[in-house]
Amino acid sequence: MRNVLFWVVISLLVGMTASVHAAPTLLPDADAILAVDWNADGTQIAYVLGSGTVEVVDAQSGVTRFSFEGDPPGQWAAIDWHPLDNAILAAGVGNQVYVWDISTAQLLETLQAGSPDNLAHLESGVFPESIYSVAWSPDGSRLATGSLNEVVRVWDTSTWDMVLDTRVSQGGVIGWGLDTTKLYAGVALSMATIDLSTGQVRMLGPNTVQPGAISTLDVSPDGTAIIDGTILSDITVWSITGEIVLYIKIYDNDVTFDPLVTAINMVRWHPGGVLFATGGADGTVRIWNSLT
Repeated sequence: MRNVLFWVVISLLVGMTASVHAAPTLLPDADAILAVDWNADGTQIAYVLGSGTVEVVDAQSGVTRFSFEGDPPGQWAAIDWHPLDNAILAAGVGNQVYVWDISTAQLLETLQAGSPDNLAHLESGVFPESIYSVAWSPDGSRLATGSLNEVVRVWDTSTWDMVLDTRVSQGGVIGWGLDTTKLYAGVALSMATIDLSTGQVRMLGPNTVQPGAISTLDVSPDGTAIIDGTILSDITVWSITGEIVLYIKIYDNDVTFDPLVTAINMVRWHPGGVLFATGGADGTVRIWNSLT
């Protein structure tokens, strides 16, 4: 398979997923892991279960350091550690985002990140609300969230005042680059930016390759490239000016056309910025080289 260095099947880390903007007809198993993240120094791992439980474990011993019993989420959940503080964790469960100081188990803030009635009102129907994305800005001064209800919000973390509240059609998958005046967003089949001062959405460039809706994205450590994954196993690397640098297709959709198998649940750049990892609904984590 082109570009892939190695892959491993990790059934533990795979929850149930489906189309980002199609009707979500199934909910995850209670013990499915919907989101996972390392803290900044790699000593702790946090994850969200399909039951709504948020747990933090010691990366070496596996001992549970923190546990929170939330309401069962919809189909997705999100989690992100503060980039500069190893103890601060944000997790999106249901229609809310919780921010904790894990060192003291103190709940610092609860944010209404999704629809107040906990339902996503989409053209295809009404479904349980979910938080797709939770993302700290690189300096920790902002926290952004994106929901199934296509609501993107940004908070100033010094006051927890909301500085952006906008609805992005077929959006909700978001991430930060080095420029904290804007967010990158997966909008339907393509990549876009959201201006934080105006809420204006600007498409980066035409999508000439991938047929699937974007389900995850990550910006490279040097801020020059964005990688996305889709519900139909497409992986695309974009330059920040909108050119498609690399395109990979894992499954032939003429043979396999099932997001419960083909969806890319998560993409992450290696800190060195050349390698990247993808985790899929097929239970496989793959490591890729972006230069070959």
